[in-house]
Amino acid sequence: NNIKPGPTTINVGHWDGVNVYDLDGDGKSEVFLRIANNVTLGDGQIFHNDGYEPYYPYVDWDQWIGCIDGMTGTIKAKSPIPNTYIEHGPMGARFGIGYLDGIRPSLISVMLNRDKKNKFHFLIASYSFNDDGEFVMNWFWDRKDTDVCDEGHQTRIADVDFDGKDEVLEIGFTLNG
Repeated sequence: NNIKPGPTTINVGHWDGVNVYDLDGDGKSEVFLRIANNVTLGDGQIFHNDGYEPYYPYVDWDQWIGCIDGMTGTIKAKSPIPNTYIEHGPMGARFGIGYLDGIRPSLISVMLNRDKKNKFHFLIASYSFNDDGEFVMNWFWDRKDTDVCDEGHQTRIADVDFDGKDEVLEIGFTLNG
């Protein structure tokens, strides 16, 4: 369902939810995707986050950005997706790569879900490896309750002001990285 994708949906409509890039700088590309409890990884392992209870009667919508080793399919790292609007279900995602500080590559995640009144909730987050080699969320931006910043079906990442740092572009606005 491209309006309310599941917590690990890949390639539905404009919500591709996967990217391949060497973000940690080791010369080999990683695969980035949204993961949740019970996702089977490329190496056959089933992902369970700490505190996972397999028989607890609730819908598990907690999501993470998973960094998967491109050679083996094993999970290298994960970082949580903000759960700001979790009561409305999981966030669909589009990914891109940008050099928001002009030096280090970051995974940009544009995420959206919809509530029962058909209102969209829209977040953009930046993830990268820090100096300690940890995969972390650098920041996230929340459109909140305004429709001033309209989202589109495509995200572009480019240095539009020629300062050596990429910006995140949507149809109605540009975010300075």
